[in-house]
Amino acid sequence: MKLVSSNIELKNLRFHSYHGVTEKERQIGSNFKVQLNVFFNPLAWAFEKDELGGTVNYAEVYETVAEEMQRPSKLIENVAWRIAKALFSRFEIINVIEISVEKENPPISADCKSASITLRLERDNDDIKK
Repeated sequence: MKLVSSNIELKNLRFHSYHGVTEKERQIGSNFKVQLNVFFNPLAWAFEKDELGGTVNYAEVYETVAEEMQRPSKLIENVAWRIAKALFSRFEIINVIEISVEKENPPISADCKSASITLRLERDNDDIKK
């Protein structure tokens, strides 16, 4: 048997954070949801031996997301970018990250449940160092 790939999904991570273009948004904050899917090449022995060392610890992934969600940004694109950059930095075996950041009740003149962005990023060692 050959392990082809693996991924970890964290769904509907909820945060009250201070992201937004206006100063008021960054003071009052809003509710956000994050969807995250990280793809990686685990070391097969980790599964065979039931060891965390050759895979990605999803509790540490969550900690990384939570840390970045607490840092205010104007753009949710920036939040998603920083989360991905931090994850690529922390976990060398991650190859691809799909991340969505959703802002509930955005301050626009419409009846709108939420606004979100989605990024799909692939590891590029040159970009990670910048």
